[in-house]
Amino acid sequence: MMSIGLLSVAITASAQGGDGRSSNFRKPTPAVMSSRLRTAAAKYQKPVRASKPVIPQTGRLSIVVNEAASRVYLTSGEDAANTQPIVVTSHSPSVISRSLPSARYNLRVSKSGYFDETRVIELEAGSRRKVVVNMRPQMAILNFKANVADAEIEIENVGRFNKPLKKYLIKPGSYRIDLRRRGYLSQTVHADLSIAGKEQSIYAVMQPLRIDTVLAQAEELISKGELIPAADLVKDVLILNSSHAKANLLFGMIEFEHGRNSSVPYFLKAIEGGETVNFPGKVRSSSNLPDAAFGLDRDAIIIGSKSRLDLNFKITRAELETVLRQDDGIVLTGAGDFLGKSIHPTVKIVSGSTEILYLLISEWRKLRK
Repeated sequence: MMSIGLLSVAITASAQGGDGRSSNFRKPTPAVMSSRLRTAAAKYQKPVRASKPVIPQTGRLSIVVNEAASRVYLTSGEDAANTQPIVVTSHSPSVISRSLPSARYNLRVSKSGYFDETRVIELEAGSRRKVVVNMRPQMAILNFKANVADAEIEIENVGRFNKPLKKYLIKPGSYRIDLRRRGYLSQTVHADLSIAGKEQSIYAVMQPLRIDTVLAQAEELISKGELIPAADLVKDVLILNSSHAKANLLFGMIEFEHGRNSSVPYFLKAIEGGETVNFPGKVRSSSNLPDAAFGLDRDAIIIGSKSRLDLNFKITRAELETVLRQDDGIVLTGAGDFLGKSIHPTVKIVSGSTEILYLLISEWRKLRK
């Protein structure tokens, strides 16, 4: 047993060598040591605690206003003196959203014709608040529309309007509303708006006048010298029927009163449609200038005089020989008919509108037979 132990020692000594160190041992390099130290340090490193969440210092405020174009005033204690209004958009309802520091805010919403609305809002950090403001009108509200877009709307003791009314603020009361448009029957409706804040919507249907009624109104206006409203009435008819004979005749007369050559095409359409175009004037006979009526229908030139029986005759289009324009009138020659008798007159028509009459007769001769 002893020998075994000696052998064991001998083997150990042989392995280590004479200085007691193993001949096979290698000293680790500095880089290896550094890596080992980092690994060891990482194993024993204390865990890092997660940072606390940051609590926001602002809150979110949304303000909903039911009336467009209102003004919103939002103030806190610090800036109450320097507040600028926030103008609500033209859309109803409108929403305003702001991120604001936590504080107590005073809200005021105003609009002309409405009571001011006020609120006190406590806005906490991180919170979301929604405030709905419904404006209360001080006035009544009228919506008025007709089936004819450009009809004139007249509200008793208020005024006239030429377009539909939308959310029109009006002093509480009862109102008569007259609706007018050329070419349509006038109409009257009543609105009960006696309660402040009450809203009433009215849709009026206007009935068109008969064409003969419209033209009768236009003819009456022409006789009074009111040419512009007369022209508006006649235009309405011509839009519907550009070849209407009576409408062309009246519009030609309006243009003629203005001294415009543009009257001629309208007169020609009227003649083709069966109307007779008449002009006041004078007819020269010897040295006299008796009053006479000068007319054109589809077939003949017609001369008529109340003071001179012999100046009542007509010259057919086929028998008209010459049309001569002079400075003070037009000279016509041709075969005529006087009370059933054939005559060969030479007549001079004196008029202040010589140019228009000469152009009209010249174009009239070209009409299809």
